[in-house]
Amino acid sequence: LLDRLKEQEPGSTDEVSVDVDIKDINPPGGYVDDYDYFTPTKTKPPLAEPTEAPATKPPTVVTIKTDSIMRIPKINLEIAIAPDVNAASLWVLPGHYPPSPQPGDNGVTAYFGHRMYGKGRHFNRLNEVAPGDKIEIQRKGYLYTYVVESSDIIEPPELGKYVYETSYRPRILLVTCHPIQTTGVPKYRMVVRGVLESAEPIS
Repeated sequence: LLDRLKEQEPGSTDEVSVDVDIKDINPPGGYVDDYDYFTPTKTKPPLAEPTEAPATKPPTVVTIKTDSIMRIPKINLEIAIAPDVNAASLWVLPGHYPPSPQPGDNGVTAYFGHRMYGKGRHFNRLNEVAPGDKIEIQRKGYLYTYVVESSDIIEPPELGKYVYETSYRPRILLVTCHPIQTTGVPKYRMVVRGVLESAEPIS
């Protein structure tokens, strides 16, 4: 997906997509329901009452779309970004949290990503990002550059106040789990916050 985005003409606003076999992106034993992104301030719904209707089978193929590229020079990260966050797409790409504004708009633009085990994959090295570092988002013909202001480790219930923070300036928030672990659900969330420095058309 990243290569296909980079092959587009400068300033292109087109999105690209790819169909992925669910078995290839959700390794056996690698997905725990609670490890999916946490909807801020929302608790998990109670289990539904059993019915006689047969359960709907999960899809075997999912379509992953993207129209954005994220770059974090400090950690040599360049990766395509999905337009939403769900269990399937997050194994392929970090994603934009749909209720949050798009890059360049006032408010907190939030991105969620897994803390993959492989060094450098997705938000694996997000802990190395520090105040003053840059985060770039390339989307629909524009390059948005943000300057990191803070990096914090928080409890999951605290996440809502970061995602829904009132801001009259364009801001960015990157969210991942902490610490990296091979079993169970990570106890904390890492949040990296930044503010927009520039928005330039790509020519």
